[in-house]
Amino acid sequence: KRMVDDCFVVAGIDYRTIINALCKDGLVEASEMFFCRVLKLGFDLDTHICTSLVLGYCRRRNILGAFKVFAIMSRDVRCGPNSVTFSTLIHGLCEVGRLEEAFVLKEEMSEMGCQPTTRTYTVLIKALCDIGSMDKALSLLEEMVSKRCKPNIYTYTVLIDGLCKNKKLEEANGIFRKMLNDGLFPGLVTYNALINGYCKEGEIVSAFELLSVMEKRNCKPNILTYNELMEGLCRVNKTYKAMSLLRQIIDDGLLPNGVTYNILINGFCKEGKLGMAFKIFYSINSFGLESDPYTFTEMIDGLCKKGRLELANGILCLMIKKGILLDEVIFTALIDGYCKIGKTGDALMLFEKMGVSTYLKSPHVLNSFLDALSNENELNVVYAMLGKFMKYGLAPSVVTYTILIDALSKAGKITHSLNMMEEMKQAGCPPNVYTYTVIINGLCQNGRVEEAESLLYIMSDMGVSPNCITYTILVKAHVTAGRLDRAFEIVSTMIENGCQPNRRTYSALLVGIVTSNMASAAGRDINHLEARSLASEENATESISNSVLRAMDVEHALKLRAMIENFGTCNAIIVAMINAKRYNDAICLFQHLFQISDADRPTVASFNLLLKAYLDAGRVEMGYVVYNHVLNNLRCAHSTVIYRVLTKGLIEKGRVYDALDILRDMLRYGGEVDSIVYNNVIKGFLDIDDIGKANGLFEELKGKCAQYDGVLHATFMDWFFKKGQAKEGMEMYQSLLDRGISKMNPNTGNILLSVLLKHGKESEAWKLFDQMLGNHIPPIFHAVNSNSYNIMVNECFKSGKYSEAIQVFRMIGKQQGSKPFAMDISGYNNIITNLCENNLLVEAETLFEELISSTKSLSPDAITYRTLI
Repeated sequence: KRMVDDCFVVAGIDYRTIINALCKDGLVEASEMFFCRVLKLGFDLDTHICTSLVLGYCRRRNILGAFKVFAIMSRDVRCGPNSVTFSTLIHGLCEVGRLEEAFVLKEEMSEMGCQPTTRTYTVLIKALCDIGSMDKALSLLEEMVSKRCKPNIYTYTVLIDGLCKNKKLEEANGIFRKMLNDGLFPGLVTYNALINGYCKEGEIVSAFELLSVMEKRNCKPNILTYNELMEGLCRVNKTYKAMSLLRQIIDDGLLPNGVTYNILINGFCKEGKLGMAFKIFYSINSFGLESDPYTFTEMIDGLCKKGRLELANGILCLMIKKGILLDEVIFTALIDGYCKIGKTGDALMLFEKMGVSTYLKSPHVLNSFLDALSNENELNVVYAMLGKFMKYGLAPSVVTYTILIDALSKAGKITHSLNMMEEMKQAGCPPNVYTYTVIINGLCQNGRVEEAESLLYIMSDMGVSPNCITYTILVKAHVTAGRLDRAFEIVSTMIENGCQPNRRTYSALLVGIVTSNMASAAGRDINHLEARSLASEENATESISNSVLRAMDVEHALKLRAMIENFGTCNAIIVAMINAKRYNDAICLFQHLFQISDADRPTVASFNLLLKAYLDAGRVEMGYVVYNHVLNNLRCAHSTVIYRVLTKGLIEKGRVYDALDILRDMLRYGGEVDSIVYNNVIKGFLDIDDIGKANGLFEELKGKCAQYDGVLHATFMDWFFKKGQAKEGMEMYQSLLDRGISKMNPNTGNILLSVLLKHGKESEAWKLFDQMLGNHIPPIFHAVNSNSYNIMVNECFKSGKYSEAIQVFRMIGKQQGSKPFAMDISGYNNIITNLCENNLLVEAETLFEELISSTKSLSPDAITYRTLI
């Protein structure tokens, strides 16, 4: 308007820009006004303006309007649709869930002379990921690549996020690697998606390793990254570590948000640490934040689960006072809390008092009531309550019906429960695996095993796959009825259908083996087990296994062993045991089974795998239990790696003296004296400021091992410097120099360099680096690696000494006989990245040219090119 007033000519491109901007904001009416003006002024329609209008309509989710514009474009050659138009309309269709039409439109593109672009494919891949169709999404990626359409960062990120959300972490990692191989560098969103995936699967160590990689690649984590990590820690009951991470967030200058505090409150409530949850709840305001409805809900839910209903009601009153709207989740939590502690009457009073009917949107509250009442065998009250809720317009869910069917089955009213299932189907609520399992269990409990088995096949025909519990119920029923062979057939069917048996399945078979042989010793064991409950007795499997051997039923034992071998080798069995979370029972069971034949007896490698899996998952306590079990019962020697990983894990848990016991075991059972194990334990004692104990262990190591690693000195140095005892730190360093460092490996040297630089000892670090260069005599001895150079080059850039950084990069040893280090691509990439970040592009290009013209087997990689671009 200003241009017109000032007599400037408003060109078509100006109108195009305005229309595009308005459409991006979804302001279609305003864009239509400008569109009419364009036509009145005699401007020709063009593809850009029409595509903008399509975008505007799609943003408003007005697909009909978008198709009207698209129809005009299809008829008029002046404004024919291009690939952007198609992609925009396909995106609009995907946004409203019309995927089939979106795919049809993709096929029509080629017919109209347009080829699908990266954006077209990415939009469709995202839509498939959003509905969980990951196989189709991956197939579409393959089609995309086969048609020479290159995926971009967003394409890969969408796939990684979708795979992680669908618990396909291994495939997500594969896509991540493919992305790197294609020369694409992940951004913050990509890293966050993968970190979130790791955290949801409980792989916290991997998540933090990825955080480290992310930071090394200069991709700064945001509050969402840290929230995901904190939620992951809370998920594995490490809320105190999440609290430590909160302090780190604040120290790094990031502002925690409401989600951050809600995660911590949820974590502490879940662990039953209500005191800590309250502290955070009441401190939120001091951080300039307001408690949101979710915060209150978490507190109320946590208190209700612990039976602290009075406090929960207090929080509810505070919520009402603050004017925060109540919702169904809060009432469900309160009512569920009352029901779980047996106060069904109080729950009903709350229901009546609050007029909860206005808040009910789903049958969750009903299910809480029914579950509590059915456990009290109040079937008449159950039916009355069901009728009352249905008056409010609440249709029973599959959970509601399953609770009712379970109550009827437990009361021995099997016919009623079968009728209820038919009623459920007629109401348009198909039974799920839990419903069928409940009825199958009821039939088996009442001796109607054949009917139960026929129901197993009916549910399969209905598209409902039986789970491990369903099959195990039938296995136990056949064993109880003395039909051991049929029980084995059920397990075989189970395995063929891809459902893996668990400890209880195999235990049921073992009971059958013992019972069928009627061995007197075995009979005593079975009576013993019946008294103590097979499902909960830790040593039950060992008792049964002993009975099998005494019963000498080799035929069935071998058959059982053959079934177990369907899991793969012994190591694969251990992986299955990890998933089953019953390690002690499983170790005893498989040890006895493998004694039948010496061919595949568990090896030390098997137990090391089990231990390492525990430790990698951060489950140090269970790893320690398995370690002691193997040590005390199986007399297996452990590898040095296990001693290293276990001591490190225990130290991180603050269990220093347990780590010390591990070190003693290593020596007692003839293990190799390992300086890294000593270093782990020494670090643990230094962490609790027990310098006397740490020194004692250091002296002990000196007496046992003449050649020990300089990393120990670095550990002591770091502690002394942190405590402000610089003199003692330098004395420790001098004692290392006095020993001589001519044979010190590069990794040890790099740790020492890092410690010295970290604590302001630059001159000592440079002197050490010079000595390392002088000791470098390949192939006889390697004293430096590219990381040694990277540490010192980075120090130069940190100090603003750019020209010196290039000199350091080219430094060679001054001692006689030393040889230059053959710099690898990692070293080149590090200095080129630093030069580019400091706008020294000429110098970066010089090194790049040097790299290209190198006669050595060295050439730029994707990182080099990407950095320069």
